[in-house]
Amino acid sequence: MWDLIWPGECRVCEAPVAGILCHECGPLGIYRINRRITGIETAITSAPYSAPVGNAVKLAKYSRNRPLAAVLAKRFADQVSPILQNAPFNAIVPVPSHWRKRWHRGFEISALLAIELASVARRPVVHGLKSTGASNQAGIAGHQRHTTAMSRFRSRCIWRGGAVLLVDDVLTTGSTAEACAQELLGSGVSRVFLATLCAARPSETSVQIL
Repeated sequence: MWDLIWPGECRVCEAPVAGILCHECGPLGIYRINRRITGIETAITSAPYSAPVGNAVKLAKYSRNRPLAAVLAKRFADQVSPILQNAPFNAIVPVPSHWRKRWHRGFEISALLAIELASVARRPVVHGLKSTGASNQAGIAGHQRHTTAMSRFRSRCIWRGGAVLLVDDVLTTGSTAEACAQELLGSGVSRVFLATLCAARPSETSVQIL
């Protein structure tokens, strides 16, 4: 009620808004990612990384702003819920960050995204991967990202078939998603889909894609 009487400011663009994130700075829709990512069968995102939501993600991560991250996760889940409820996956697996990053930040955006997606898809969240290194991928060239990512993730469980939805906050080169998918497939998963909050170079908006 107080927000309606005395609106706050969007944390990203500072526009007057009831809450902490305006509509323009949040998830925009449902986009198919048509780039080939080894191990990923289908990939979706809610906005280009160059859109304001990309700035929202960076602000949430690097300013350790959990409320903003939570709002992004909730809006993302609301955006993609129509195509997730009947999608052919059995569990949702967040891309993990190293424990030092989780401890420093106080939260993990991919885990918040997975929890919100699980609530609309009615599938369990399984923390089936662990990160074995704390290297920062930002600013690293594409071929170096690939080499680093392939050694960063390990499976935490053995799967007996079934499909999973891998969840992350940002897709840039795809090396992290590829490394996670390969590890999941190697541990017994039969199919891997990907949902990411924003991505570099997504294609045109699409809806019936999973």
